[in-house]
Amino acid sequence: MTGQETGYTNGYITDLEQDVNSAFYTTLYDQTFADYSSQGGDSGAPVYNKYYEGGGWNANALGIHVGTTGGGDKVFSPVNNIEDDFNKDIDFTGGG
Repeated sequence: MTGQETGYTNGYITDLEQDVNSAFYTTLYDQTFADYSSQGGDSGAPVYNKYYEGGGWNANALGIHVGTTGGGDKVFSPVNNIEDDFNKDIDFTGGG
């Protein structure tokens, strides 16, 4: 994750398909939990898997950082949930 406040941080996915009660009195379904570091102000930051291949660095988009649970788990909305919500495929290649 690379957040506005935290900058680049890394971690591991700790749980999948978790329903989270949000601060806005709604439930976010099928969220992913992870153990990366984050701070207030990082919401909306990209969460991605960075890897080295073919002589260079690459990344796969995993989702968008939502926040932190009361238990300290970091939460992000997976890309496929976002695509489903908007009924659109998201192009992360940077192409036109």
